[in-house]
Amino acid sequence: MGVYREILDAQREPTVLLDSFGMVVSCNRALLDLLRCHNDQVIGEPLLAWFPRTDETAAFGRAFLGLRARAAGHGFNLTVHLAPAIGGQLPCQLQGRKLSSGHILVSGTPIEDRPPIEADVGGAIKRSLEAL
Repeated sequence: MGVYREILDAQREPTVLLDSFGMVVSCNRALLDLLRCHNDQVIGEPLLAWFPRTDETAAFGRAFLGLRARAAGHGFNLTVHLAPAIGGQLPCQLQGRKLSSGHILVSGTPIEDRPPIEADVGGAIKRSLEAL
């Protein structure tokens, strides 16, 4: 997983690596900040655990299962809501791509109403409080 770790760390947007069953294998810090979780709360869990809407869960499931039968390089795009550990639902644009290993790389772009600087300050405050 060392190669994937390097790729995930290079991504600026929230990115997660899923196995063929939809379980989180690895993720980057941007995803942890978006979900307001710790690494151990995400790794080994299904990504669908953060989808609060059943219609979006079903849409992601169909897109994900469709990739399992396809060759590497195929992908999907979806707009969904994620439910972070703290706070309300966040609309996100997700892009998924199948890798040659069979894993699925999913990255997301939050669709936020608040200015980006406010989100950055909020994340910095959260990390500072966690460090205490």
